[in-house]
Amino acid sequence: MHVSQDIEIHMTKESTGYAGTHFVPMFPLPYSSRPSVVARTTISTDKAIGSFTARHPGHAVLFTIANCTEPRSQQIHAKCPALDIIVLP
Repeated sequence: MHVSQDIEIHMTKESTGYAGTHFVPMFPLPYSSRPSVVARTTISTDKAIGSFTARHPGHAVLFTIANCTEPRSQQIHAKCPALDIIVLP
């Protein structure tokens, strides 16, 4: 991406509740490892869609809070990388 560009992240929803008619995100919206490079700027009312803006050149990773397993070591981590972003001028 380039500085000032936006990206929109959509989280998959799952049904919940007695009738299964209420939908919530399966995982929370990701957060930026470096908000000075890529910052979350908007969140939808259902918390399933978030917009991120590239603010400065650099590298940032968007992480979501979820248990994930590293393929090589089989270690479980409490956060998962969702998107690796390089921001160009």
